[in-house]
Amino acid sequence: MDASTQRSLARIISHGLVTSTAAEDPHDAVRTLLALQAQQPSTVPWAINLRLRRPSIAQIDQAFENCQLVRSWPMRGTIHVTCGEDHHWLRLLLRHRYNGWLRSFEEEGLTRGLLKEAAQIACKQIRDFGPQSREELCKAWEDAGIRTGTGPQREAARRAGEKGIFLDRRHLFLDLHISGYLAAGPRRGNSFLFIDAGKLAPAEGVAQGERDYEAALVNLARRYAWGHGPVSAEDLARWAGIPKREAARALDGAAQEKRGHNFPIIHTLMGYHRADLDALLRAHREEARSLISCPSFDEIHVGYADRSCLADAQAEHAICPTKNGMFRPFIIENGRVIAVKDPRAGYQFVDSYEGALSLASLEQAEAIAQVMSGN
Repeated sequence: MDASTQRSLARIISHGLVTSTAAEDPHDAVRTLLALQAQQPSTVPWAINLRLRRPSIAQIDQAFENCQLVRSWPMRGTIHVTCGEDHHWLRLLLRHRYNGWLRSFEEEGLTRGLLKEAAQIACKQIRDFGPQSREELCKAWEDAGIRTGTGPQREAARRAGEKGIFLDRRHLFLDLHISGYLAAGPRRGNSFLFIDAGKLAPAEGVAQGERDYEAALVNLARRYAWGHGPVSAEDLARWAGIPKREAARALDGAAQEKRGHNFPIIHTLMGYHRADLDALLRAHREEARSLISCPSFDEIHVGYADRSCLADAQAEHAICPTKNGMFRPFIIENGRVIAVKDPRAGYQFVDSYEGALSLASLEQAEAIAQVMSGN
């Protein structure tokens, strides 16, 4: 087996995509990865179910209902699902990476005072009426005199000469999450309702410049390498949106602290990974070669800077053909992406696999997708 295939199969095992490493419940499935990309709400149940020994939409919904799982913007401006207890320390650890964005929000009129006022209104609405939708919170703000809208709406109002502050709705929600006021919890169809993030496990001392910052970086590296390994410093830097030098230092720190941790990491020729991965790979290599039907934005693909072991250039282009950040569902077999779902034509084999595999693989993938996503 070549090194590239070995790395891909090892990552599949780390992700919990084989029986031996699959989770018993949704909380543990997400905990294994630390954070699971959730930019497209409809793909969240599918991504979690893939990593459960017994897939269950009901269990996933209950985990969000109880806020064991939450959806937020912990890093690099991308929405992820994390465990409730990981929300605040991860948010605080990486908050400084948003400083440029937050300054630009203030220049647009989203001052700290106005943010706090919007937060108080939102939290009172949630306290009085339970978890709230985006539309319900926007109406509450509108009733209190805080106007919000999309970017184009704000621009149209400006051109029309309207006076007064008109906040960018997306920027307001993003800031409320980054600043620790809101998170998204209970799921309703393909939407997630907002909760008061003050109810989640608190964290302190982990922000940049504080006493536990370096230890928290090491913990971030350890947790990432455990659920995604084998990984490199470049992989972690891209995933968490931190400088490569910090990523390298944190991974080295994690590899040196193998004792006394629930997620022991080692460094080998493959990269940084969980300490038992070599043994797991020997025992479960064949299962890892099985067909896996993955949703858009799945961590097995988007969780790395270098994913060449999983997808060749043709597969990468098929997954994200326009370079606009929108990714498509795909099928893995033998550790490689063999087909990608076109929104108009359905699953299509990557050119290098055309004619080499049975169409039954595509039909099987479609059936798996329907079960895993609850459709």
